[in-house]
Amino acid sequence: MSVSGFSETEALPSRRLTRAIVDLGRLQDNVRAVRAWIGPNVALMAVIKAGGYGHGAVPVARAALEAGARWLGVACVDEGLALRVAGIMAPILVLGHAATAEVSSAVQGRLTLTLGTVTQCEALAAAARASHTPVTVHLKIDTGMGRFGILPEQIFKVASILRATPSIVMEGCFTHLARGEEEPSRATNAQLEVFEQALRDLRREGIDPPVLHAANSGATLISPRAHYSLVRTGLLLYGYRPDPTVAPGLALAPVMELHSALVRVETLPAGTRIGYGHTHMLAEATRVGLVPIGYADGLPRAISGVGYLVVGGRRTPIIGRVSMDQCSLDLNDVPGAKEGDPVCVMGEQGSANVWADDLAAWAGTVSYEILCGISLRVPRHYR
Repeated sequence: MSVSGFSETEALPSRRLTRAIVDLGRLQDNVRAVRAWIGPNVALMAVIKAGGYGHGAVPVARAALEAGARWLGVACVDEGLALRVAGIMAPILVLGHAATAEVSSAVQGRLTLTLGTVTQCEALAAAARASHTPVTVHLKIDTGMGRFGILPEQIFKVASILRATPSIVMEGCFTHLARGEEEPSRATNAQLEVFEQALRDLRREGIDPPVLHAANSGATLISPRAHYSLVRTGLLLYGYRPDPTVAPGLALAPVMELHSALVRVETLPAGTRIGYGHTHMLAEATRVGLVPIGYADGLPRAISGVGYLVVGGRRTPIIGRVSMDQCSLDLNDVPGAKEGDPVCVMGEQGSANVWADDLAAWAGTVSYEILCGISLRVPRHYR
C-alpha cells in the first residue's frame, strides 16, 4: 500500500524518490514488548498525536490496537475526530486543552476530554448542564510540570464543581512527569507524592476516578511506581527511548525509515563553494552528490556540515547548507556512487545506519522532533 502524506485514498501513489517506509509489523512488535513490560494489570495507551509522531495516525492507531493497546491519546479534538471519521471506535483521550466551542463535537465523537483549568471546568459544567449530555473527562493535576493542569490547591474547588454537575463523568485522573526519563529521579518521585496526595484529597471529597495514569514513555521504562492502571506510551512504540543513554530494558525496533536517491553526481574542482552562503569550500577535487531532500521534508537545517547520510553502505558527510528541497554529499569515499543510487537518510544500508537519534544529536534536538518533523509532502509507504 502506498500512501501520500497521511491520506489512504490517493488515486495516484507518489513516485517521488524521497519517501518514508513505515513498518507496521515493527510497531506491533514494539506494542507487544511494552505490554509484556508493564504486565497484564496495566493498560496501554498508544499516543498518536501529531499524526502518530509523523508515522500516520490512522494506520498506526489500527496497528497498535490490533497488537493490544486499549486506549489512544491525541493532543486536540480535531485529531480525535479524524480517528472517528476513519472508523476507529477505541477510547480516545484528548490530552490537551479543549475549547468550549469544541465540546459539542467532542461529545458527539465520544471523545474523553482532559480537565486542566478551573475556568475550563466551570465552562464544561455549564455546557454539560445546558445540553443535558454526559461528558466523560480525566482530571489532570499539575504536580510540577508547570503547564496544563489543575494545581493541587484547586482540587477542592474543582471537586465542588464536579459534585454539582452529575453529567460530568469523572473517569480518570492523571499527571505528566517533567523528568520521567531520568533514573533515578527525585523529581519524579516528588511529583508522584503530590499526585497521590491529590488523589487522597479527591477521595475525601467523594470523587474516586477508576483510571489513574502518570507514566509517559520514560517512566513506563524506568518508573514502575508511575504505572498505576494505565501508561501513556508514545516514543517507545515508534522504536526509540526518550533518553538514548538509558539502558533499553526491552527490545525495540525503529518503525520508520527515510530513503532517497542521488539525482546528480559531479566532480567539482578544488575551491568550489557549495550551497547557500558558500559555507563549505572544497579543499580538493571532490565528487559531489545531490539528494532531493531538505528541511521542507524534515531533514534539519541544523545538521548542515555536521551530519551524514548513507550511500553505498557508508556514512557520507553532508557538505554545505541543507536547503529547503535538497542537500549535497561528499562522495569521495564512495568512488562507485552514481546517479540513481539509493541514499539512506534514516535507516540501514549495508553495515551503516543513521537513525532519528543520530539526526537529533547532530541537530542539537530530540528524536521526537525529528520524527514529527517529517513533512506531509514525503509519501509514506506502509508495509
